[in-house]
Amino acid sequence: MNKKTYLIIIWTITLFVIIFSSYHYVKQFKNEYGDFRTQIKEFFSDYDDEDDEDDEDEEDEEDEDFEWNEDSSSDSIKGQKNINTSLDEFSKIKLEGNIMELTIKEGSDYHLECAFNKEKLKPAFEVSNGLLKINQNVKGRLHGNNHCKLILTLPAQTKLSSTDINVNVGSIMLKNFDCENIDVEINVGGISVKNMDFKTLDTETNVGEILIKTRNGISEYSLDVNTDVGEVSIDDNSYKHSYKRSVPGSKEINATTNVGTISVE
Repeated sequence: MNKKTYLIIIWTITLFVIIFSSYHYVKQFKNEYGDFRTQIKEFFSDYDDEDDEDDEDEEDEEDEDFEWNEDSSSDSIKGQKNINTSLDEFSKIKLEGNIMELTIKEGSDYHLECAFNKEKLKPAFEVSNGLLKINQNVKGRLHGNNHCKLILTLPAQTKLSSTDINVNVGSIMLKNFDCENIDVEINVGGISVKNMDFKTLDTETNVGEILIKTRNGISEYSLDVNTDVGEVSIDDNSYKHSYKRSVPGSKEINATTNVGTISVE
Protein backbone atom coordinates (compact mmCIF):
# COMPACT_ATOMS: atom_id res chain seq x y z
CA MET A 1 0.00 0.00 0.00
CA ASN A 2 1.51 3.29 -1.08
CA LYS A 3 1.52 6.47 0.99
CA LYS A 4 -1.24 8.19 -1.01
CA THR A 5 -3.66 5.30 -0.61
CA TYR A 6 -2.90 5.11 3.09
CA LEU A 7 -3.64 8.81 3.57
CA ILE A 8 -6.93 8.52 1.68
CA ILE A 9 -8.03 5.68 3.97
CA ILE A 10 -7.07 7.65 7.10
CA TRP A 11 -8.93 10.77 5.94
CA THR A 12 -12.02 8.71 5.03
CA ILE A 13 -12.11 7.10 8.47
CA THR A 14 -11.59 10.47 10.17
CA LEU A 15 -14.41 12.08 8.17
CA PHE A 16 -16.75 9.23 9.03
CA VAL A 17 -15.98 9.56 12.74
CA ILE A 18 -16.62 13.34 12.65
CA ILE A 19 -19.96 12.94 10.85
CA PHE A 20 -21.10 10.12 13.14
CA SER A 21 -20.09 12.01 16.30
CA SER A 22 -21.87 15.19 15.15
CA TYR A 23 -25.04 13.25 14.33
CA HIS A 24 -24.96 11.51 17.71
CA TYR A 25 -24.46 14.80 19.59
CA VAL A 26 -27.30 16.59 17.76
CA LYS A 27 -29.61 13.62 18.30
CA GLN A 28 -28.81 13.52 22.00
CA PHE A 29 -29.27 17.29 22.33
CA LYS A 30 -32.65 17.09 20.59
CA ASN A 31 -33.82 14.27 22.82
CA GLU A 32 -32.91 16.17 25.98
CA TYR A 33 -33.74 19.78 25.09
CA GLY A 34 -36.06 19.75 22.10
CA ASP A 35 -35.43 20.86 18.55
CA PHE A 36 -31.77 21.89 18.10
CA ARG A 37 -32.43 24.72 15.66
CA THR A 38 -35.15 26.18 17.84
CA GLN A 39 -32.96 26.18 20.95
CA ILE A 40 -29.99 27.76 19.19
CA LYS A 41 -32.18 30.43 17.57
CA GLU A 42 -33.74 31.35 20.90
CA PHE A 43 -30.67 31.28 23.11
CA PHE A 44 -28.07 33.03 20.95
CA SER A 45 -28.75 36.66 21.64
CA ASP A 46 -27.13 39.98 20.84
CA TYR A 47 -26.38 40.76 24.53
CA ASP A 48 -27.51 44.35 24.12
CA ASP A 49 -30.36 45.91 26.09
CA GLU A 50 -32.88 45.22 23.37
CA ASP A 51 -36.29 43.63 23.66
CA ASP A 52 -36.41 39.88 22.99
CA GLU A 53 -39.49 38.19 21.61
CA ASP A 54 -39.78 34.47 22.23
CA ASP A 55 -41.22 32.13 19.63
CA GLU A 56 -44.58 30.55 20.35
CA ASP A 57 -45.05 26.86 19.68
CA GLU A 58 -48.67 26.63 18.63
CA GLU A 59 -48.42 22.96 17.80
CA ASP A 60 -47.30 21.86 21.27
CA GLU A 61 -50.22 22.04 23.69
CA GLU A 62 -47.86 21.83 26.67
CA ASP A 63 -46.14 25.10 25.76
CA GLU A 64 -47.90 28.31 26.70
CA ASP A 65 -47.08 31.86 25.65
CA PHE A 66 -43.88 33.19 27.16
CA GLU A 67 -42.92 36.84 26.99
CA TRP A 68 -40.05 38.91 28.34
CA ASN A 69 -40.62 42.64 28.34
CA GLU A 70 -38.21 45.41 29.29
CA ASP A 71 -39.57 48.87 30.02
CA SER A 72 -37.59 52.05 30.46
CA SER A 73 -37.38 51.85 34.25
CA SER A 74 -36.84 48.19 35.04
CA ASP A 75 -36.94 44.70 33.62
CA SER A 76 -40.37 43.12 33.99
CA ILE A 77 -41.26 39.55 33.20
CA LYS A 78 -44.49 38.02 32.01
CA GLY A 79 -44.61 34.26 31.79
CA GLN A 80 -46.56 31.19 32.60
CA LYS A 81 -44.82 30.79 35.96
CA ASN A 82 -43.00 33.49 37.92
CA ILE A 83 -40.76 34.08 40.90
CA ASN A 84 -40.41 37.64 42.20
CA THR A 85 -38.76 38.03 45.57
CA SER A 86 -36.31 40.06 47.63
CA LEU A 87 -33.20 38.33 48.94
CA ASP A 88 -31.03 38.61 52.03
CA GLU A 89 -27.67 40.30 51.55
CA PHE A 90 -24.93 38.13 50.04
CA SER A 91 -21.33 38.53 48.87
CA LYS A 92 -20.91 35.35 46.80
CA ILE A 93 -22.92 33.69 44.02
CA LYS A 94 -22.87 30.07 42.90
CA LEU A 95 -25.27 29.10 40.10
CA GLU A 96 -25.81 25.83 38.24
CA GLY A 97 -28.30 25.86 35.35
CA ASN A 98 -29.49 23.53 32.60
CA ILE A 99 -31.46 25.93 30.39
CA MET A 100 -31.34 29.56 31.40
CA GLU A 101 -31.00 33.10 30.10
CA LEU A 102 -29.33 34.85 33.02
CA THR A 103 -28.77 38.53 33.78
CA ILE A 104 -26.97 39.82 36.88
CA LYS A 105 -26.82 43.60 37.20
CA GLU A 106 -27.05 46.64 39.44
CA GLY A 107 -30.47 47.41 40.85
CA SER A 108 -32.10 48.98 43.90
CA ASP A 109 -31.79 45.94 46.20
CA TYR A 110 -30.95 42.25 46.40
CA HIS A 111 -33.70 40.82 44.24
CA LEU A 112 -34.47 37.76 42.13
CA GLU A 113 -37.00 37.63 39.31
CA CYS A 114 -37.54 34.56 37.16
CA ALA A 115 -39.99 33.42 34.49
CA PHE A 116 -40.20 29.86 33.19
CA ASN A 117 -42.73 27.92 31.15
CA LYS A 118 -42.30 24.46 32.69
CA GLU A 119 -42.17 23.43 36.32
CA LYS A 120 -39.04 21.35 35.67
CA LEU A 121 -37.17 24.56 34.85
CA LYS A 122 -37.97 26.26 38.16
CA PRO A 123 -34.68 27.07 39.94
CA ALA A 124 -34.16 26.47 43.65
CA PHE A 125 -32.33 29.19 45.58
CA GLU A 126 -31.23 30.14 49.08
CA VAL A 127 -28.95 32.60 50.85
CA SER A 128 -26.82 31.12 53.62
CA ASN A 129 -23.71 32.55 55.30
CA GLY A 130 -23.40 35.25 52.65
CA LEU A 131 -23.62 32.78 49.73
CA LEU A 132 -26.47 32.85 47.20
CA LYS A 133 -26.91 29.39 45.72
CA ILE A 134 -29.13 28.92 42.66
CA ASN A 135 -29.64 25.44 41.28
CA GLN A 136 -31.75 24.40 38.31
CA ASN A 137 -31.62 20.63 38.40
CA VAL A 138 -33.71 19.41 35.48
CA LYS A 139 -34.57 15.74 35.79
CA GLY A 140 -35.74 13.76 32.78
CA ARG A 141 -36.05 14.91 29.21
CA LEU A 142 -37.57 18.14 27.99
CA HIS A 143 -39.54 18.41 24.76
CA GLY A 144 -40.82 21.38 22.79
CA ASN A 145 -39.87 24.95 23.63
CA ASN A 146 -38.17 25.45 26.97
CA HIS A 147 -37.76 28.89 28.53
CA CYS A 148 -36.23 30.11 31.75
CA LYS A 149 -35.12 33.72 32.19
CA LEU A 150 -33.68 34.95 35.45
CA ILE A 151 -32.74 38.49 36.53
CA LEU A 152 -30.68 38.99 39.67
CA THR A 153 -30.07 42.54 40.93
CA LEU A 154 -27.61 43.97 43.45
CA PRO A 155 -27.67 47.37 45.19
CA ALA A 156 -25.48 50.10 43.73
CA GLN A 157 -21.79 50.00 44.73
CA THR A 158 -22.01 46.36 45.82
CA LYS A 159 -18.76 44.45 45.43
CA LEU A 160 -18.98 40.67 45.51
CA SER A 161 -16.07 38.46 46.46
CA SER A 162 -16.87 35.68 43.96
CA THR A 163 -19.30 34.74 41.21
CA ASP A 164 -19.30 31.15 39.94
CA ILE A 165 -21.74 30.33 37.11
CA ASN A 166 -22.19 27.19 35.05
CA VAL A 167 -25.02 26.92 32.49
CA ASN A 168 -25.53 24.25 29.86
CA VAL A 169 -27.69 26.07 27.28
CA GLY A 170 -28.72 29.71 27.26
CA SER A 171 -26.96 33.05 27.71
CA ILE A 172 -25.18 34.88 30.52
CA MET A 173 -24.97 38.65 30.98
CA LEU A 174 -23.16 40.38 33.83
CA LYS A 175 -23.17 44.18 33.96
CA ASN A 176 -22.75 47.26 36.15
CA PHE A 177 -21.42 45.71 39.35
CA ASP A 178 -18.03 44.77 40.81
CA CYS A 179 -16.72 41.36 41.82
CA GLU A 180 -13.29 40.20 42.96
CA ASN A 181 -13.23 36.85 41.13
CA ILE A 182 -15.57 35.71 38.35
CA ASP A 183 -15.78 32.26 36.79
CA VAL A 184 -18.40 31.82 34.05
CA GLU A 185 -18.91 28.76 31.87
CA ILE A 186 -21.61 27.86 29.34
CA ASN A 187 -21.80 24.96 26.94
CA VAL A 188 -24.00 26.40 24.16
CA GLY A 189 -24.65 30.13 24.28
CA GLY A 190 -22.93 33.46 24.73
CA ILE A 191 -21.31 35.36 27.60
CA SER A 192 -21.42 39.13 27.99
CA VAL A 193 -19.56 41.07 30.71
CA LYS A 194 -20.10 44.85 30.58
CA ASN A 195 -19.02 47.87 32.63
CA MET A 196 -17.49 45.83 35.45
CA ASP A 197 -14.36 45.91 37.57
CA PHE A 198 -12.78 42.66 38.76
CA LYS A 199 -9.46 41.10 39.69
CA THR A 200 -9.80 37.84 37.75
CA LEU A 201 -12.27 36.85 35.06
CA ASP A 202 -12.44 33.34 33.61
CA THR A 203 -14.95 32.74 30.80
CA GLU A 204 -15.46 29.62 28.71
CA THR A 205 -17.96 28.43 26.10
CA ASN A 206 -18.12 25.42 23.86
CA VAL A 207 -20.18 27.13 21.15
CA GLY A 208 -20.87 30.83 21.60
CA GLU A 209 -19.48 34.35 21.57
CA ILE A 210 -17.72 36.06 24.46
CA LEU A 211 -17.93 39.85 24.86
CA ILE A 212 -15.97 41.58 27.63
CA LYS A 213 -16.05 45.35 28.23
CA THR A 214 -14.31 46.44 31.43
CA ARG A 215 -15.14 49.68 33.21
CA ASN A 216 -11.63 51.18 33.12
CA GLY A 217 -10.00 49.49 30.14
CA ILE A 218 -7.71 46.45 29.98
CA SER A 219 -4.23 48.00 30.24
CA GLU A 220 -3.74 46.55 33.76
CA TYR A 221 -4.86 43.03 32.83
CA SER A 222 -2.87 40.02 31.69
CA LEU A 223 -4.78 38.37 28.85
CA ASP A 224 -5.11 34.79 27.64
CA VAL A 225 -7.74 34.61 24.88
CA ASN A 226 -8.31 31.63 22.58
CA THR A 227 -10.84 30.40 20.03
CA ASP A 228 -10.53 27.33 17.81
CA VAL A 229 -12.98 28.59 15.19
CA GLY A 230 -13.46 32.35 15.13
CA GLU A 231 -11.62 35.63 15.59
CA VAL A 232 -10.24 37.50 18.56
CA SER A 233 -10.58 41.27 19.00
CA ILE A 234 -8.52 43.13 21.62
CA ASP A 235 -9.34 46.84 21.86
CA ASP A 236 -10.68 46.70 18.27
CA ASN A 237 -7.48 45.05 16.99
CA SER A 238 -8.12 41.71 15.30
CA TYR A 239 -6.08 38.55 15.82
CA LYS A 240 -6.42 35.08 14.39
CA HIS A 241 -7.60 32.58 16.98
CA SER A 242 -5.59 33.74 20.02
CA TYR A 243 -3.94 36.55 21.93
CA LYS A 244 -1.78 36.40 25.05
CA ARG A 245 0.15 38.93 27.10
CA SER A 246 1.44 39.38 30.64
CA VAL A 247 1.55 42.62 32.60
CA PRO A 248 2.79 43.30 36.15
CA GLY A 249 0.20 42.76 38.87
CA SER A 250 -2.43 40.14 39.60
CA LYS A 251 -5.32 41.20 37.37
CA GLU A 252 -6.14 38.78 34.56
CA ILE A 253 -8.72 37.93 31.92
CA ASN A 254 -9.00 34.42 30.47
CA ALA A 255 -11.47 33.68 27.67
CA THR A 256 -11.81 30.44 25.74
CA THR A 257 -14.29 29.08 23.21
CA ASN A 258 -14.23 26.23 20.72
CA VAL A 259 -16.52 27.96 18.21
CA GLY A 260 -17.21 31.68 18.37
CA THR A 261 -15.65 35.13 18.36
CA ILE A 262 -14.14 36.82 21.43
CA SER A 263 -14.00 40.56 22.00
CA VAL A 264 -12.14 42.16 24.94
CA GLU A 265 -11.87 45.89 25.60
